[in-house]
Amino acid sequence: MRNTTFYNALRYMTNDRIPGLIIACRSGYCKLWPVLVTFCWLTTATAAPELINLKDIGALYEFPAPKQTATNVTFSGKYTTMEFEAGSRKFLFNKTLVWLNEPAIIKGADLAITRFDANTTIDTLLRLNQRRSVTNNITIVIDPGHGGKDTGSIGPHKACEKKIVLDLANSVKKRLEKQQISVILTRKWDSMLTRTERINIARKNKAAIFLSIHINSATNSEASGIETYIMSGAGFSSTAGNSTNKAASSGNKFDNANIQLAYCVHRQLLASTGAIDRGIRHARFDVLQDAPCPAILIECGFISNPEEELRLTKKQYRESIAEGVANGIQTLLDPSYKPAQTNQKNLVNPTGNRSNQQPATKPAPKR
Repeated sequence: MRNTTFYNALRYMTNDRIPGLIIACRSGYCKLWPVLVTFCWLTTATAAPELINLKDIGALYEFPAPKQTATNVTFSGKYTTMEFEAGSRKFLFNKTLVWLNEPAIIKGADLAITRFDANTTIDTLLRLNQRRSVTNNITIVIDPGHGGKDTGSIGPHKACEKKIVLDLANSVKKRLEKQQISVILTRKWDSMLTRTERINIARKNKAAIFLSIHINSATNSEASGIETYIMSGAGFSSTAGNSTNKAASSGNKFDNANIQLAYCVHRQLLASTGAIDRGIRHARFDVLQDAPCPAILIECGFISNPEEELRLTKKQYRESIAEGVANGIQTLLDPSYKPAQTNQKNLVNPTGNRSNQQPATKPAPKR
């Protein structure tokens, strides 16, 4: 006898369509994402986004009844917690800040999110435990931002972004190569590259992952913390809300893969540095729009903040950033990988998956 609650939630969330398996596949990509599975929830860039009640999502994934107030909903499973707030695009997944493409809104007596966010963010993160170990015959392209005449941001103490990110990229490369992972840098010295040239390096080398490293800057000198960016969803604004072109780009082919990559790297960066969590965000940066593979852009701190600038100039702190990036990539590629660092105790469920159990095989894994 079938589980009626599960079946009804599934029918509702798929508009009575039979859920299919979408396995993103390209040269070198199936190796990295052999079990990237998601329901066929369809969203168009022209129509108003469809909404799904959070209670229905909880029922689909067999969460216990959520704790709910007038403006907040919190799901607490054995392995996963999710916290949503009405009117906000921010939600916490295992205490890690993730930005949705659209805010959660009040719908009747419940909160609701877009079908697109349910598909590309919630479902994909809940299925992190289903990925397999893949470390052989893949290439990762690391892109140190700026270079040459393009200095990037300059801090109040004259620290230079282009120099810091090149050092970070080399440190990450060394750490990954020790694990027998092939790494290519878009620039090895102080040279200037166009965005197209950076992307072409990834395309030419059939990269499995593209990682762009930057340092942030703001007019508010007190701003601090780490941000990780993925491509904005087709039809949605960037997190900053300044997108004028919301059309789909080639980088949107990897929406699901992008969020898993960003989540693993972002969590490990927070663990290794102890930095403020400014979240996994959405933007239409050129290197994300045109990426030929899963891609993220990391803002490793604010050079405009005098204290954070000084930390970024210290080799020990830069090594902690490199450690976090390398640990995040290794965690993604190998679910059994256990980062050896003291700050891991500060994370709830550091690996972000059910590392001691076999991957769930039913469509709605228990959480």
